[in-house]
Amino acid sequence: MNALDFFLLAAAVWFAIVGYRQGFVVGILSVIGFLGGGLLAVWVLPVLWDALTDNSEASTT
Repeated sequence: MNALDFFLLAAAVWFAIVGYRQGFVVGILSVIGFLGGGLLAVWVLPVLWDALTDNSEASTT
């Protein structure tokens, strides 16, 4: 096992402990809220972009 394996194992154990202490229902609702917030941001961003930039395209140069 290399350092990455140890790090991932430690992270998995840590998240298991935190999830156990938090509770199943609260954990599931937390994940749903996180994913819902991400989906809402993906939906709202184009609307806000068009409203704030007069429909101009984004430039990365």
